[in-house]
Amino acid sequence: MRKLSEWLENLIPNRYAPLLAAFRAGAPGDVVVFRHEWVGYLPDPLNCWVECNGQDVSERFPAWDQETLDRLAQAGVIEKIGDWRNPDDPLEYTWTYKVL
Repeated sequence: MRKLSEWLENLIPNRYAPLLAAFRAGAPGDVVVFRHEWVGYLPDPLNCWVECNGQDVSERFPAWDQETLDRLAQAGVIEKIGDWRNPDDPLEYTWTYKVL
């Protein structure tokens, strides 16, 4: 039987390795929140950050997108427990996951 980490590495391409490593470092039950927003005027960029148990840990999550997170959820690494989108601003949303 292969280790879970080997199975995950085969499931998710290497470009997602930092995200996998970050989730592996988490403890079961940790709540991870991905936030995305834009203040609505230039030259400000989109703001994206990650919180784990209420603390900003963005540097531990360098590469992520909805597809990657969905694949991790399908693989049983994380479970989606919340999904919020601002009805007035499609660039503002929050995804909440629990580490399994």
